Amino acid sequence: MVEEKVVEEKVVEEDVDDDEVAVVEYKYKGTTYLLDPDSNKIYNMDQEFVGKLEGKKINFDAIDSDDEE
Repeated sequence: MVEEKVVEEKVVEEDVDDDEVAVVEYKYKGTTYLLDPDSNKIYNMDQEFVGKLEGKKINFDAIDSDDEE
């Protein structure tokens, strides 16, 4: 007689940092930025928020209005 063992598998989810977003590179006036396509937020290569993409232009004044969201 063969004994069957029930093995319980544990799925371990990796810690996901809520602040991390999937970004793509976006070139604007010869400079490469990082674009969050979900929110249209633009970050510099140091991952600091610098503005919002509006159409094909970056609104650098959006930095001030980001605090209000």
